[in-house]
Amino acid sequence: MFKCRILQKTNYNFLDDIVITAEPRPAKDRRLIQLVDILMGAVGYHWNELHLKENAKESKKYLAEYIAGKLGEKDLCFCTLASDRRFNIFRFIPDYR
Repeated sequence: MFKCRILQKTNYNFLDDIVITAEPRPAKDRRLIQLVDILMGAVGYHWNELHLKENAKESKKYLAEYIAGKLGEKDLCFCTLASDRRFNIFRFIPDYR
């Protein structure tokens, strides 16, 4: 599994700006939700190593590689700082207390 080394080197205060609620919304008429869905899918494709499988979809592999290339990365298996203006990837590990 990949490790998010960036988070270990930052001064994040995870108590600020806490998300209070998250609500499902239909994406049919919301283009930003559709775009986020595509970007999250590309990131998830790499993080879950689906691009390495024998039956990996070429279109999904291409899109994920294209996005990574535009960011100057070999793949999308990396984390960013919140201040990164290009694209943010955070590894979220829920706390089920």
